[in-house]
Amino acid sequence: MRYSKLNEINIRRVFDPKRKEDLLEFKYFIEHDKWRSGCPFYLEDAWDNIPAMCKDKYTRLMLKSISKKPR
Repeated sequence: MRYSKLNEINIRRVFDPKRKEDLLEFKYFIEHDKWRSGCPFYLEDAWDNIPAMCKDKYTRLMLKSISKKPR
C-alpha cells in the first residue's frame, strides 16, 4: 500500500459518555496525558478544550444517575 496523507486523517466523533469505546479512549488520555493516535472527538461549542468537555459530560451523566432520596 502506498503512503498517503489520507491515512493519517483522524475521523472525529461527538464524545458520548454512555459509549464504552469513548470512555476507554478518555481513560487512556487521563492515564497517559495524550490520546492514543490523535484526539478522536470534536470540540463542542460550550467548552474551551476537549478534556474539560469530556470530564463535564461524564460528570453530568453520573450525577443524573444518582437517585434522589428524601432526607
